[in-house]
Amino acid sequence: LNDPTLAEDLLGYPLENATYNRSGYSTYATSLFSSGIGPVLESDAPYQNDEGIVDPSGVFWTDQGTWSLAESLRGTSVAALEESFILPSPATLTSDGTSYTYTYNELATTAMKEQILAGRALAISFHGDQSMPAPVSANAYINPDTCA
Repeated sequence: LNDPTLAEDLLGYPLENATYNRSGYSTYATSLFSSGIGPVLESDAPYQNDEGIVDPSGVFWTDQGTWSLAESLRGTSVAALEESFILPSPATLTSDGTSYTYTYNELATTAMKEQILAGRALAISFHGDQSMPAPVSANAYINPDTCA
């Protein structure tokens, strides 16, 4: 589908280039895991580059060195996706050019609760509106260039 209205308003993710720097959308994980490729154990594929360099905290990616993955690990997975649902967004923000309108979708919240009560996992994405950026923060979890 190449319909930005469908992608942004109904499914809750943007249809544009370079979206991987915006956040970790559930649709990306669903697409990857449904193809049979999935997570591997940290002990098999440590989160570090080939030179062993990691961020001092050990949590973040570093742009230093070379990042690669052994060919033998590229098609492996220690878990398999059994099923996945893409639910509607519980909230939308629309603009008429001068003001914004917030709309709450109670049916979407009900669908989310039903998944939780059925014992399933639920992933929720937050999208920071770049047209109304907040002041730059020292918080390491926010990309100040994209507010993601």
